[in-house]
Amino acid sequence: MNVIRKIFSILSIGITVLWKIIGFFAAATEPGASRRSHTESSDLIGNYNFRTGKMDAGTDPNGWYEDDM
Repeated sequence: MNVIRKIFSILSIGITVLWKIIGFFAAATEPGASRRSHTESSDLIGNYNFRTGKMDAGTDPNGWYEDDM
């Protein structure tokens, strides 16, 4: 009976440590960070360049801007 208790306690400690490790890595990731577009987190002020998909000063000679449409 004493051996069964030792095995059970070792298993429960192992499972607890495993869940804590999984929880640590799950909390470290930011959900939705990879799905965010460049303009949502951008602090730039300027014109949206449809060629690059980013905001810029509007001076890209190959870029499309709202004025070009």
